[in-house]
Amino acid sequence: MIFNDFDLRRRYKKHPLLSQFSSSLPSNIKELFEWMEYIVSNNPIASAGIKKLSETPVTSFKYLSVEDQNESSISIDDSWKSILEDYLNLKSKLLSISYNTLLYGNCFVSVYTPIVRLMKCTSCGETIQMKQAKKLRVSIAKKREMRVFSSYDSGMNEEPSVASKDVTEKYKSLGNNTTPLMFTCECRGCKKVTEHNIKDVKFKSKKDINIISWNQNNIKIVSNPISGQNEYYYSIPDDINKGVKSNDPFILSTIPMGMIEASLKKNIFKFADGHIYHSKRETINGISTSWGMPSLAAAIPSFLTLMILRKANEKIASDYMVPLRTVFPSQTQSGAGEMYNFMAGSDFVGKINGMLEKWKLDPSGVQTTPFPIGTETILGDGKLLSLNQEIDQLESNIANTLGIPIEFIKGGLSYTTQGSSLRLLENQLARLSANLEDVIQFIIGRVSVALDKEPIKVKMVPFKIVDDLQEKAAIMQLASSGQGFISTSTMLEMFNMDSGTEQKKIVMDQKNQAKNQLELQRYQQEVATSIEERAKAKEQMNTSTFQSINQQALMQEAQQYAEQLMQLDDGSRRSQLDEMAKTNYILYGVVKAIIEMQQNKMGYEMKKQVEDNSDTQVQQ
Repeated sequence: MIFNDFDLRRRYKKHPLLSQFSSSLPSNIKELFEWMEYIVSNNPIASAGIKKLSETPVTSFKYLSVEDQNESSISIDDSWKSILEDYLNLKSKLLSISYNTLLYGNCFVSVYTPIVRLMKCTSCGETIQMKQAKKLRVSIAKKREMRVFSSYDSGMNEEPSVASKDVTEKYKSLGNNTTPLMFTCECRGCKKVTEHNIKDVKFKSKKDINIISWNQNNIKIVSNPISGQNEYYYSIPDDINKGVKSNDPFILSTIPMGMIEASLKKNIFKFADGHIYHSKRETINGISTSWGMPSLAAAIPSFLTLMILRKANEKIASDYMVPLRTVFPSQTQSGAGEMYNFMAGSDFVGKINGMLEKWKLDPSGVQTTPFPIGTETILGDGKLLSLNQEIDQLESNIANTLGIPIEFIKGGLSYTTQGSSLRLLENQLARLSANLEDVIQFIIGRVSVALDKEPIKVKMVPFKIVDDLQEKAAIMQLASSGQGFISTSTMLEMFNMDSGTEQKKIVMDQKNQAKNQLELQRYQQEVATSIEERAKAKEQMNTSTFQSINQQALMQEAQQYAEQLMQLDDGSRRSQLDEMAKTNYILYGVVKAIIEMQQNKMGYEMKKQVEDNSDTQVQQ
């Protein structure tokens, strides 16, 4: 068995024009993956570029039936929408698949559908779930004896093992398979450790379905360049091997039987046809046709040069950015005022250090010396030595390797800069979007088998980097003209809206409006009825009360209340009258009339008194 790998290093022969980094290139695809991980972890431009490129084509979903190939269909299967978006979290998974496809050039996807693995005692027939088994042990049967087990496709099963003809024919009608694995555990019926047969039962659980993105470092490919067919193999990772060897019920009850066998035999696991989807980028025919080429493969020399420049920049920043200042005794032409005429060199150092200490305590103070001194600054010219321009150029080269303008990563991509370069980027991402739609259909196919549902077709809403406002305005005008040139669903898709969802919202809004209108009408009717009833009841009460009231007693009581209220201020008087109106409206009316009469009488008397006083003063 020959696995398709490629050696990049052997293709670069020694040549005087090659750089010193040629010998550092990865020797195989797995080393190339490690380089991609290192670059994206240590270069912000590469990391941001891969992230933005992978997220841009992942948009919302359009749900179509299998028979309906028209992209403008508005039919929506709510159950499928709930499964894909709520249970499987499909959009998040697609972001991860898109990211890995761009970074590694390859992404391997499978769908794990849940099973319940049962163990049936060969002696008494007692059946238990494997995850509940005690003293569980699995081993390879001696002399390659084949055990029969009832299997269910968990989404990534290995192709069936070949057993003897009689055993195969005996269980062919039951849909059973054979395995060299022997399982033993403590039987609850026999009360001892016995051999058990295995049966995998289909378990329809939406929440337990899992979309697997396999580690590309554990994948091996056997390719046939003539037929274009590939076989995919998986190297069992250490954590799974440890779980199998330690007879962990959690591991043994969930992984495929073929993977358990491969782990015990220290072999590799083969995926069955149609159980793994290989998402890959375009590649070079001269290197390999089975593996995709990582998007940053051509950026390795630029990245190595960038690391050298960064290292040089670190040295410049540590040695040349902070200046070194020195103080020394200055020389004079006559030599009369030189330091050597006054003190020794060691005393000069002490004198200068003392002056500096005093200056730190009192920066505005004046320091004196009996001789002239000089100062000089060395180093501190790090900005002149900085390699930032060269680093920016290399980062632009890395962005060009991804096929995107540097403004797409750093921001500031204005409308005036949009042109053919963004159209090319849009076409590049459209290919990735089409690849993701193939991944979606693969996932739907596997899920439909697990849940016994009719598959549907799901597409992503087309995205556009260049937002053509004039085109949108023209489409909106044609859609609103009512002549049937463009459907409303096409117009909504421009704004990343789903027509089916919007129509449901419109119906729901209309229902809510009708419901609110009915409630308002019912409330108005209840209020009108209540007012009418209260008015009739009040009229009847007033009539009966007036007939039963003694008018003389009413006048006496009203006179007493009026005298009391006249002694209050206007605000308190109005408050008391309002309370009286609520409890006894007839008394309120009589009291109010008496108060008004008294107020009018008092006003008339005061006016007459003022006029009399005026006449008296005139006569005098």
